[in-house]
Amino acid sequence: MPEILVVPLAVLLVAAGRAARRTFAMNLAVAWGLLALAPAALFRYRFFSTVSFSQSRYYYLSSAGTVLVIVLLLSMLWRGRSRARRVLAAILFLLISAGYVERAHRIERKWDEFTAHYRGIVAAIVEESDARAETSRLAIENPPMAFDYLADAIVLERPDRTVVAVGTREEAERQAPCLYVSYSGEAPKIMRVERIDRPAGGGEGDAEENGSGGSVRSP
Repeated sequence: MPEILVVPLAVLLVAAGRAARRTFAMNLAVAWGLLALAPAALFRYRFFSTVSFSQSRYYYLSSAGTVLVIVLLLSMLWRGRSRARRVLAAILFLLISAGYVERAHRIERKWDEFTAHYRGIVAAIVEESDARAETSRLAIENPPMAFDYLADAIVLERPDRTVVAVGTREEAERQAPCLYVSYSGEAPKIMRVERIDRPAGGGEGDAEENGSGGSVRSP
């Protein structure tokens, strides 16, 4: 919802509450819903936005005010003597409930897809690491998921591994001996795994010659 609609919508809700003699309850609901979102207002993509379902945590507190607004509006319809108004209130309640259930189910499916994708990334790296168990340090460049999460997941699977982030192969060479994992291309990214051994002379110039690796597609 564009932020420009916040003021007229809030005024309309307050006016509806006053007309129904529910002024305090409606004012409380509107204030709760808006003020709880205020800390996130500086982040444009998080304020009144559902582009990323992972941002739903910013609505937890304000949702109490939103629910109260919906309850008040439905109760205003229901309290009327007209049977049509009560039927309308019941239909709206069922539509809102069905929409909530469908959205929750869709988000859960999306989380399952993300979880399976991330687990596949971690499993592929752990498998390559196990195949070269003599190298305990992993240098990872441009992973397809947040590095901190990836590093924690790898260490959780293999506590004896050390995971560091690198930006180039040259940085990986400075971590030698290590297993250099890099990603390239668009989704699904190509994962390249290469072992970089410390040069016998102590320099970095022979690191590429002492390396070995291959390419696999990231799941």
